[in-house]
Amino acid sequence: MKKIKLFVMLLVLALVLVFAFQNQTYFQEKQHLSLTLPLLDPYSTPEVSTAVVCLVCFFLGFLFSFMISISGRMKRKRTIKSLNGSVKKREKEIEALKNEIKEVVPAPKPVELVETSDSPPTDTPETPATT
Repeated sequence: MKKIKLFVMLLVLALVLVFAFQNQTYFQEKQHLSLTLPLLDPYSTPEVSTAVVCLVCFFLGFLFSFMISISGRMKRKRTIKSLNGSVKKREKEIEALKNEIKEVVPAPKPVELVETSDSPPTDTPETPATT
């Protein structure tokens, strides 16, 4: 599975590099980004290459998705902790019930085997000979 994952990651990386190489002129262009909100003065950034804008957007998206996933992870940790506590409680109940059964039902006494004959046992039953 690790080899397949590595292969897929290398394939995606190769595709990204081919895309970037074929679009070098676009990524090297410089652009102004501007933001105009009502009741505020318009804001404009200095000239920035398109590649930098794409990388900033990528990392902001990564950070945003990471922040959202944290709440899910914390919720799963709480659930796991709760379930582990429930398991321990059930194990204690089972142990208590086993001890209660041992008190109520006495342990069986071992049976002693007594040999009645000196001859070794045979595997096949003896049948009378017919004449």
